Amino acid sequence: MMVVDSQISATSSTKHICTSIELVKKNDNCPNPSTFSIIDEYSKNDTIWKLDFKVFQQASIMNSIQLLDEIQRRYVNAIPCPYTRQMNITKCCPNWTGSNCDQVATSNDTLIVNDNEPLPFATCVLWGLFHYRTFDGTQFEFTGSCNYKLGGTQTWQVNVRPTGCTNWQKCSKQLSMLFGSVNITAEGNNVIVNGVTLDPTKGIIVSGVTIERRGNYTYLTYSDGVRVKWDEATVIDLTIDASFKGRVSGLCGDYDEDSKNDLTLFDGTISPSAAVFGNQWRLDKSCSEVPSLGEACSDDDVKQQAIAACQILIDSSDVFGTCLEVVNGQQYYNTCITDYCITAVSYPKQLQQAMCNSYTALARDCTDNYIDINWRTASRC
Repeated sequence: MMVVDSQISATSSTKHICTSIELVKKNDNCPNPSTFSIIDEYSKNDTIWKLDFKVFQQASIMNSIQLLDEIQRRYVNAIPCPYTRQMNITKCCPNWTGSNCDQVATSNDTLIVNDNEPLPFATCVLWGLFHYRTFDGTQFEFTGSCNYKLGGTQTWQVNVRPTGCTNWQKCSKQLSMLFGSVNITAEGNNVIVNGVTLDPTKGIIVSGVTIERRGNYTYLTYSDGVRVKWDEATVIDLTIDASFKGRVSGLCGDYDEDSKNDLTLFDGTISPSAAVFGNQWRLDKSCSEVPSLGEACSDDDVKQQAIAACQILIDSSDVFGTCLEVVNGQQYYNTCITDYCITAVSYPKQLQQAMCNSYTALARDCTDNYIDINWRTASRC
């Protein structure tokens, strides 16, 4: 059990007995797949037993179809499903112990209170022309076009080289990865493993590395707890297990669950800008540094147009409304505003492509949380 919120009150003036709200877990019969609804499950009150989606995410269940298949498999084979809920728990107050909670505790143990149980993994995301989100959730823009360390330790490393990413029609991102003795380069469907080019529709298993093709995405899994996912264009997800907390470095940050220090420089200070932080991770120091992005929306008329175009990403009454109960759309809204303003000025004919990319970014996050949104229409993407 883990305390997720603290609402403590002494129930007696002489006995130091307190109550608190704690997150508890259990394994129980899976729901009937024929009547199960992911949306209804998310909508349940926190005090009611509901599926623990975090467990399925940890098991690399990547979308609603895989989730429903997994529930079906467990249901048919009588394999229990994970559940979680909040409960009022009565226990001795902090610093008190004994059967009547009337003895002063001799240990230094205190009640640990957390707002949320963290996932047992973290994901760094790249999308659009120059958007990055670190393992600890810091979102920033970096327009560099050199080869950069995205993340890694002494045993593995993932690098990225954005190319042509001032133009939506030319932007691509090349990955170069080293996992033990396995050397991989990838750009869209083109994947080369130890010098051998893979068939665009096939995967491979070699020395702890598994590569699979699913739809528009390529998935790489490394046995040490690293997963990489990328599409045919600009999206890259780097996911690492909690065992790497505080052990990684690169553009994706250090994964220490403190977003305030994500943009730390080599000298230990916090970078004054995303550009300074990003430039330090160049693997070839002869490659030119880039300046900060600057103000993207200096034209008020264009900014108002951007607000109107991006409103869909935060409007709970619009098509993404159901997902917004689970996923925070604000960061996608913010990057959408930036993309609209920059594209409207530099490449106005590519404006629809920029907006479709913003909508797709939120939709992808919804899918990762098992919520499918039919947001495309005849007039929208």
